[in-house]
Amino acid sequence: KLAELAAQVVVGHHHYQRVINTEPHFRKAFADVFRRRSLLFLGSGLVEDYIVNLLGEILLSYGYAHLPHYALLSEDEALKHGEFLQSRLNVTPVVYKGGHKQLPALLDDLAAACSASSLTRHAAGRLEEHYVLSGTQSLPARLV
Repeated sequence: KLAELAAQVVVGHHHYQRVINTEPHFRKAFADVFRRRSLLFLGSGLVEDYIVNLLGEILLSYGYAHLPHYALLSEDEALKHGEFLQSRLNVTPVVYKGGHKQLPALLDDLAAACSASSLTRHAAGRLEEHYVLSGTQSLPARLV
């Protein structure tokens, strides 16, 4: 049993590639999450062939989900891959300046903005998110 569980652990690039390509239950579970939740990708290698193929398969089989997906990208990454991610994989790039050293502060501000107090219930019963990433400082990020 332990050996079976150890074989399911995903640690590195080659593990992800093996699981994505050989485990149908993973593909189905990921498709369900991708269709039913809004995802934020960070350092995920979204342009790797095996991930592009997985996301492309999901979009082809189920169509575009109504929930948005986002990827935090440096300016260089956005120039190389931003248009492809948005047009082909339905993932909106969020571009940050200043390199990876800016990410901890950006993620802290994002977490604060996504707290329960940033959500408002409307008469129709739906939740609307208000994105104010920082009231005291401007963040070096933008949507493209």
